[in-house]
Amino acid sequence: METNMSMKILRVIFVIVFALFVVSCGEGESNTTIQDSNTLSQADADRTKITEYFFAGDFDAALAHIDELLKDSPSFEIYLLQSMIYYYSQQVPLALTSINEAIALNPSYPFLYLFRGYLYIELQKYDQALSDANKAEDIGIDPDDLTTQVMLYHVYADSHYGLGENLLALQYIDQAIALAPQSPNLYALRGNIRLENGLDGLAKKDMAIAYELFVELGKEYFQNQNYTEAEEAFTEALAIKTDDAQLYISRGRTYRYLQQYDKAIADYSDALILDPANRVAYNNRGYTYYHMKQYAQAVSDYEKALQIDPNYKVTYVNLGDVKHAQGKHEEALELYNNALQIDEEYAIAYRQKGGMYYDLAKYDEARESYLLQIKYDANSQYAYLNLGWSEYELGKHKDALASFSQAIALDLDYANAYRARGYVKQDLGLLEEALIDYNRAIELKPSYYWYFDRASVLRRLDRTEEAMEDYATMIELRPQKAFGYEQRGWAYFYAQEYEQAIEDFEQVVFLDAKNASANNGLGWTHAKLAKHHEAIVFFTQALVLDEKYYDAAAGLGWSHYALGNTAEAIAQFERAIHINEQYAYGHYSLGYVAYQEEQYTKAVVYFSNAIVLDPYRINSLLYRAKSHRQLGDYQSAIQDFDAVLRIDSQNSSAYYGKGRMKFELESYNDAILDFTSAIEIDDTFLYAYYQRGRAYYWSEQYELAMADFMKAVELDDKYM
Repeated sequence: METNMSMKILRVIFVIVFALFVVSCGEGESNTTIQDSNTLSQADADRTKITEYFFAGDFDAALAHIDELLKDSPSFEIYLLQSMIYYYSQQVPLALTSINEAIALNPSYPFLYLFRGYLYIELQKYDQALSDANKAEDIGIDPDDLTTQVMLYHVYADSHYGLGENLLALQYIDQAIALAPQSPNLYALRGNIRLENGLDGLAKKDMAIAYELFVELGKEYFQNQNYTEAEEAFTEALAIKTDDAQLYISRGRTYRYLQQYDKAIADYSDALILDPANRVAYNNRGYTYYHMKQYAQAVSDYEKALQIDPNYKVTYVNLGDVKHAQGKHEEALELYNNALQIDEEYAIAYRQKGGMYYDLAKYDEARESYLLQIKYDANSQYAYLNLGWSEYELGKHKDALASFSQAIALDLDYANAYRARGYVKQDLGLLEEALIDYNRAIELKPSYYWYFDRASVLRRLDRTEEAMEDYATMIELRPQKAFGYEQRGWAYFYAQEYEQAIEDFEQVVFLDAKNASANNGLGWTHAKLAKHHEAIVFFTQALVLDEKYYDAAAGLGWSHYALGNTAEAIAQFERAIHINEQYAYGHYSLGYVAYQEEQYTKAVVYFSNAIVLDPYRINSLLYRAKSHRQLGDYQSAIQDFDAVLRIDSQNSSAYYGKGRMKFELESYNDAILDFTSAIEIDDTFLYAYYQRGRAYYWSEQYELAMADFMKAVELDDKYM
């Protein structure tokens, strides 16, 4: 019996019915309360979740969700969904059990009997299937419901066919075709039945129609990127006509998009057996070998395609891609140019040429190629995206933003362009705008690394909790990937949640024992907890894994310094700078030790180096100012405190330091103003009250001086 063909029809019909059913369940006129509405909303959400699992092919997740729903509120709708999913996961006996439960809860719904009829046909219980079709018809089917009518006729047809009653089967399949004339499955089934009845001519006509419809259906599915369905349609067509080289090529392309490369190679090879001079088959097989990184076979096929047609421009480009992948860039460039000699307006050649230049960090040449691509394909959003990245690498941020915006204008749902534009805005410090673009990109196409991008912006906006949610999503998406745990670990570290940071860094090491960053993170986290012996172990391990890890060397230095090993600390700080002379924190660290050792001239040199490398590092400026003060250079100290305030106008330490310098210069009124500014920022700043009291005293404002001294005593009765 042709049960496989029957089940193909069932699949097509029930994909449609499932979608319609999920949308329609719960609809109807009623006067619902707010509580009722909430209940319906939750039901809709549950159905949506099950639908997502269903169409993603994750039947286990769908069934688990349904089990939870059935515990709370069993209904015929949920049992029907369960039965359908059991059927699609090839668990027909369980599907039958579930549909029986649905019928028991709602015995007047004809759809349920028709579905059970299909299950009986699958189990070759044709009498029971026929009985269910009769029951459905007795209940009554809406004549405007064409889908259910087709189902009815199909159950009748398959039941009679299974019972050997072919003439009756033909009558019902004729009625189904009359309602669904574009269904290739129905023609194929009728063709098989007619063939069994010796109606060869009519069978041949049915198979020809089925073949054409399967091919068109496959092309439509392929065009809509529904590659699994496209493969099934092309396979059905090939079952009817096995000598169609073009159809093997079409299915081969589908297999390639499904990344089933061996099957694609087999189809292209079958096409070449049927048509040895088919340039497309050689080109496509070569392209598949290229994706498999079997470059020698790819080159061989491309060369054969060019022997057949020396002007086949697409093959020149594809062969150029292979040469580029092999590192033979001059040969690749020549091949791209060969394609352009054949057709100077061939946008794809400019695209691939630009991609090669971009990979080689020749961004000017890449930009020029992408501009030429746009000249001949002005509506390509992908060209503008690539152009934008080239401009970004050239430091042309405004041009990059314009290019990414044009890509979005061409395709308002182009997620990659929103992400790219957000990335540039983030780089420019336009954090709120970057966040809007990242949100849109993730809404359109949730991507593991895009959550990381958004989390980075959220952290810079001090929205740490939201950033943590994005890191948690990354971990949920790829729980076996260390990167998400690593980034969340550093986020916890900077949020001073050290125990949580340790948990994440330890998970990273568990997943990736050679991860130097996680060991470095464990080192810094233990150092913050004053567990310096443990920190030294982790910093040392990080440097074993990556001897160039200058941040770990600096961390090792700080832990040694905390344990009183000053000489070793200095050696590690110098090691960090030797690895990376541009490492500002290494210079700062040496400056700090020099300051504590009262080597103020040397400290000024180190802090100055740090400031040149990172002008916005406030601690370097503050400590250089303190070093100047110790050397008696009060004016230089004031300049450094002013530099701090230009970066952070609310820095109370800088106002306090300025006040100290003004006091030493006997500018008492100016000192009072600076101390007052420090107190306005931090009204618990004990030393600022004390020093302002001294300034009041020396300016003979004794009552104000006494008030400040008393405030200082109030803040700390041990101060005096």
